[in-house]
Amino acid sequence: MNTLMEWITVGAGLAIGRLLVAVSACVLVVLIMVILYLIFNLVMSLKIWIEDRKRRKQDEAMDQ
Repeated sequence: MNTLMEWITVGAGLAIGRLLVAVSACVLVVLIMVILYLIFNLVMSLKIWIEDRKRRKQDEAMDQ
C-alpha cells in the first residue's frame, strides 16, 4: 500500500511539473508575441513620423 501511495505522489508531481512547463511555455510565447507587437508598432510609428517629416519639408519648400 505504501508503494501505491508513493507512485500516486510521484505521478502527481510529474503531472504538476508538466503543467508548470506547459504554462511557462505559453507565457513565454505570449511574452515573445507582445515584444514583437511592440517592436512592430515602434517601426510603423517611426515610418509614419519620417514620412510626415518629409511631407512637411516638401510643403515648406513649396511655400518658399
